[in-house]
Amino acid sequence: MLGDSADSARKVILVEDLPNQFYRQPTCLHDILRRFVKTGRCPLIFIISDSLSGDSNSRLLFPKDIQDELNICNISFNPVAPTSMMKVLSRLASQEASRSGGKVCIPDKASLELLCSGSSGDIRSAINSLQFSSLTGGGDQTLNMDLQTVCFS
Repeated sequence: MLGDSADSARKVILVEDLPNQFYRQPTCLHDILRRFVKTGRCPLIFIISDSLSGDSNSRLLFPKDIQDELNICNISFNPVAPTSMMKVLSRLASQEASRSGGKVCIPDKASLELLCSGSSGDIRSAINSLQFSSLTGGGDQTLNMDLQTVCFS
């Protein structure tokens, strides 16, 4: 038993994607969280990205009464400005292209702007989209894909 508590003290559960069912019926998630609070042995972390349009998934999934009841802490980050995001994505794309040996291509400015606008200020989402959109098929053949699908899906 003593070894279990030391192991669980160094672990967390990270949840980045939730089933759509929880957005339709958040009480299902609340019931699961109530059970987890009673039986869980490590912290539970949710990453929820809200859009710039004001949609707040976190308020729907974790209303104030549930936060109070289950001792949920909320950490918010301001969205990254589009100009800053463009600089970061351009620099990352250049660095990765030089290190990849042809496995990564550098997107043009219009593609980077599309990635920035589609990420709604979420740098983590923008970097993930950049990684996906910059892949090549190995060698000279570029992976054929529609950037709008990557950014807005």
